[in-house]
Amino acid sequence: MKTYHLSNNQIELYVQPSSKIGRGFLAFLGLIIFVMPIFGMVLGLTLGAEFHIMYLVGIGLSTLFAYHFYKLYHWNTCGKEVITLSENKVNYHADYGKFVSNKQEHTYETLTFHVKPVGYEKEQLGVLLFEVAEKKYLETVVILPLATLNEIVEKLK
Repeated sequence: MKTYHLSNNQIELYVQPSSKIGRGFLAFLGLIIFVMPIFGMVLGLTLGAEFHIMYLVGIGLSTLFAYHFYKLYHWNTCGKEVITLSENKVNYHADYGKFVSNKQEHTYETLTFHVKPVGYEKEQLGVLLFEVAEKKYLETVVILPLATLNEIVEKLK
């Protein structure tokens, strides 16, 4: 599977899709969290309970949680990070497939690239760091093999 794409000063780092079981669990959990308060309200009203505002509060909160699980599902299915380098700016956003995160923009005078190892030493995995100012970094989330990250850094220099 393709792990990154580099063209026209734009870097796309692709998330390795998680297992179908993991994604299925996220989808199932999100659906249950969304449906259960609605089912509880309907069941309560049919059994003769009075309507009260907490039904709506419960539905609202569960909708927020279900939305979060829906975003996690899409990140683990087709997520990618997009970093665009221009003359003195770095633009960053996460693309979830159907959603796009807030776009971040950082200005810099000198831009340096680093590779930060993460996880166990044997795994040889890491993330990409962009040093945009002294002690100010833009750190990617996508974990890639160190060899791939070093290849990206060499192409960007």
